[in-house]
Amino acid sequence: MRDFIIYSGSKEKEKPETGVRELEIEKLKKWPGSAGISELEAVGEGKLKFLQEYPSYRSFRLSCRYYPRVSKMAKEHPLLPIEFMLWQVKRSPLVIAFDAPRKVARVAVALMSMILYGDPFITVPIKLNSTDFLTLRKLVMEKSGNLTRLNLRGVRGPGGIARKFEVAGIDVEKWLDRDVDEILRSASEIHYVGFIIRPPSVERTLSFRITEWGGGQLYSPPDPLDHEILWLLDLFKQTLFPVS
Repeated sequence: MRDFIIYSGSKEKEKPETGVRELEIEKLKKWPGSAGISELEAVGEGKLKFLQEYPSYRSFRLSCRYYPRVSKMAKEHPLLPIEFMLWQVKRSPLVIAFDAPRKVARVAVALMSMILYGDPFITVPIKLNSTDFLTLRKLVMEKSGNLTRLNLRGVRGPGGIARKFEVAGIDVEKWLDRDVDEILRSASEIHYVGFIIRPPSVERTLSFRITEWGGGQLYSPPDPLDHEILWLLDLFKQTLFPVS
């Protein structure tokens, strides 16, 4: 399983505007307005480095020290080393971070935004709404995929409001007595939705879930190849930036 978080930038900022190849966290901390990035409190020294340019994406690596989440009763809050990758998809505003704590990933994306565009606030966290989830489901079903997970809150129905609505399985739509789109529209909050799909261009089955704040898990394959990750990112691109 691979944890991931997706971020989004501006469609008008798809081409790099600087020639910077690495940037230290201290420079971000000194940037005007960076006090608004509260996640900076979770990291110590470190830097983001541009690694390589590929036909479809650019890769970066963050190396830093950070404060992991510990109990409030803990007497010590040690700084631990961490490294992880970022992918920035070309001709797209999307970025994906793998296997990174949420707060540290936010700092990495701000640094990447500075390296590419000279501004840490071009690429930012996303928040999916019900329309995004409906679009994603439609795209997956058009590609012969199946819904596997629903975790919702405040689902309105004939019998009242279900405070918590959670189902999981190979093809959960067969178990439901209501249309899935109707259920999604009636929810006051969508925590996450999961799918399984076998794209024609990918030899292995992809199984994943995504939350309303852009985090998620790629359950299978456990060791995704570049083209499998790029296929998933293209699916998110179609969801968030549909071509009119």
